[in-house]
Amino acid sequence: MTHGDVRCSRGVMAPRSAAGGRAAAVSPPQPPVPVSDLVLYVYEHCPSCGLAESALTLMKCQFEKRVLPYDDVETPTGLVGAKMLPILAGTTAAGATRAMPESVDICHHAATLAGQQLSRPSAAGAWVGEWVDRLAEVSAPLCLPRWVRQRRFPEFATDSACAYYNSRKQDGWSDWWQDQIKPTPPLVSGDGGAGAGNAAAAAGDVITTLSSMHAHTPALATKLGPLLEELEQQLLLARGQGIWGEVSVDDLILLSGEWCARC
Repeated sequence: MTHGDVRCSRGVMAPRSAAGGRAAAVSPPQPPVPVSDLVLYVYEHCPSCGLAESALTLMKCQFEKRVLPYDDVETPTGLVGAKMLPILAGTTAAGATRAMPESVDICHHAATLAGQQLSRPSAAGAWVGEWVDRLAEVSAPLCLPRWVRQRRFPEFATDSACAYYNSRKQDGWSDWWQDQIKPTPPLVSGDGGAGAGNAAAAAGDVITTLSSMHAHTPALATKLGPLLEELEQQLLLARGQGIWGEVSVDDLILLSGEWCARC
C-alpha cells in the first residue's frame, strides 16, 4: 500500500503503471534492523502515508516527517528505485542508509522497533478488505480531483507540482475511470456550473479524467453514506482496544480508509 503514480486497491492505494499494469518492481523489503535518525517521507494528502505515520506515532517511535513536493522524483527514486511514498529511511549501526517502502511493512517495522507486534487479521476479518475495496471505488474519484484543486497540501505548493500530478493521474487513471462510467450516462456536478461538462463536450473541448470524476460528484457522494454506516455497524460489534480485541493492521487500514472517505 503505497502512493506514487497509483490506483486504488486493497488498503486504499496500489502502484500502477501509466498503461494500467503494475508499476515497475522496486527494492524488496529488507528484514528489520536497528536504525536511528528515522525519517518518514510522505505526502500530506496520501492515506497510505497517514497509515505509516499513525503506526509510528502509536508505537511511540521517534522520527522526522518530511513532506516532498509532488514533482520530486529524484528523492524517492534514489531511496527505493521508484517514485512512491511513504518511505521510511534510517541509519543502521554500521552507518548505512536503510529505506523501506510500503505502508503495511512500515507498520510492522514500527511495532518491531517498539518491541511489540501488530496482530494480523483473522479469518473473520475478510469484510475489512472487501469494505476498503468498495470504499476505494467511491473515494478515489471523489478525492483525486479535489486534492490538487484545493492547494491546501504542501506537496502541491507549486504550479509544477500540480501540473505533474494532473498529468500522471490523467495517464494512470483514464482506463480505469472509463470502465467505471461505461454503464452510466455523463453526470454534471452542480459546483462545476450547470451543464459545464456537456457544454465542454459540445464545444469539442477535451474533458480530462479528473474533470470527469469531478462531474460525477453527486452520484458518487450518495454512495459514501451507506459505506460509512456499514463501517459503524461493524465497529459497534468490536470488542477491546481494536476491532479484533487488540490493535491490528486492520485498525490502521480502516483509519486511513475512513480519513479518505471524509476528505
